[in-house]
Amino acid sequence: MKHLHSTSKLIVVFAIIIGSLFILDLFPKQERIDISGAASGSIVICINRKPDINSSCNTTATVSVGYNCTVNGSGRDSGQTITFLDNTSLFNISQTGGINFTPINADIGNTSIELRVEDNSSCANNRSINSFFLNISSGCVNTVPTLNLSCNASGSINLNYSCILNVSTEDDDQHLNYSTNTSIFEINLTGGFNFTPVTDDLGEHSILITIADNSTCSNNVTSKVFNLTLERQCGDGGCDTNESTTSCTEDCGTTAAEEAEKKKATESRRRTSRPKKIGKPSVSKPPPKKPLPDTSKGKPPLDKESGLIDTGQLVGAAGNILSRLTGVIKDNLTRPVIWIAVILVIVLIIIIWRMRGKGKEPTFTNIMDEQKAKYKEVVDELNARKEKEMEKIKENK
Repeated sequence: MKHLHSTSKLIVVFAIIIGSLFILDLFPKQERIDISGAASGSIVICINRKPDINSSCNTTATVSVGYNCTVNGSGRDSGQTITFLDNTSLFNISQTGGINFTPINADIGNTSIELRVEDNSSCANNRSINSFFLNISSGCVNTVPTLNLSCNASGSINLNYSCILNVSTEDDDQHLNYSTNTSIFEINLTGGFNFTPVTDDLGEHSILITIADNSTCSNNVTSKVFNLTLERQCGDGGCDTNESTTSCTEDCGTTAAEEAEKKKATESRRRTSRPKKIGKPSVSKPPPKKPLPDTSKGKPPLDKESGLIDTGQLVGAAGNILSRLTGVIKDNLTRPVIWIAVILVIVLIIIIWRMRGKGKEPTFTNIMDEQKAKYKEVVDELNARKEKEMEKIKENK
């Protein structure tokens, strides 16, 4: 019986071996089923078919030119999900199998690419791999244009602001295009700009200047930013918060006291500089008559024997007349009037001395009457001259 039991065990082991060989014949070599057994005699079998992967990616790429490829992958068993993986830093494959990137100069050369598709089984054959070399070359050669900014960081309202950009390109047959993110000025074809800020431009502006050469390479652009502050300055026509009547009277004006003093000085200059206007002719009023000499107050009396005025009193009367003529001259001060007055005085002196030479000492009353007549003649003549001057002025107008 013991021998029969041992024989039965051998038959069972032999049957297991035969069955395993049969199963291996059902599946391809790359899809062999892992069979593991425990020393205790139990066996764990993992049945899985490797996922499919199919890609036809280009093996060459060019700097600055987009590279695209789609990897097809799927699980072969029902209900399985798959994951796409790669081994490179050039790109990250998407979970739909898409590859999309643009090589740069640092990527130039041959790179080993490994694309993998894994299913969610725990079997060792849950992964499929597709490997190739990607050769990246430089298809566009260009030197990046240079841009240096040395523009003033501040400007003033209503005062001109200008700046010339310092730019260059080392490649032959290239020209530069300029652009900016601001509307307060435009850059001309030679790389300069010139404008006059207005009140709406007050404040700080972050200005981006961009230059681009005419190559098709991706490295044909250079940009830089500079900050420009536009504010008010004394003399720009507006009084800002940092200005006052003391620091900038040109924009902010003056205080009431300063304004009054300024007005007073202006009026003073105007009075001294403007010419005397010739108004409508009018008869100048003679100065008020002085009372006749009173003998009781120490004035020279008449000579009791001859009834004539002595020489001292005569000189006093002449001085009085000269004083009145001086008043008339002040009111009508012109060169001809002065000469007329001088002539009248001389005539008056001659008349007095002639009368004295004839032995006819003039009385005070006669002298006064004669001088009144002379005075009236002078006034009439002055008024006549004024009327002629007014008529000439009207004719010239």
